[in-house]
Amino acid sequence: MPRDSADLVIVGAGAIGGWASYFARESGAGRVVVVDKGLAGMGASSRAAGVVRAQGGTPETIALGRWSIDFYNRQHDLLGSSCSGRRGWTTCAG
Repeated sequence: MPRDSADLVIVGAGAIGGWASYFARESGAGRVVVVDKGLAGMGASSRAAGVVRAQGGTPETIALGRWSIDFYNRQHDLLGSSCSGRRGWTTCAG
């Protein structure tokens, strides 16, 4: 594939863009390019507080919360990142 083409271009290199690129590759996307107007991870994602919860809401949001908690707990073994969660709060370092 030429260097100036991609199968998928993701605009925004924050938490959502980064994870979108990871899951796109895991799902079989070829060349994935992430672009941002600034430095990766230095936009709104770096200032956002997030909570993963597995209670309340719709059945779908509960299932997503449970999946997310399991994913965070497996991240070190899967990716080598150091994420930890405590009572719904999760912190990660690359």
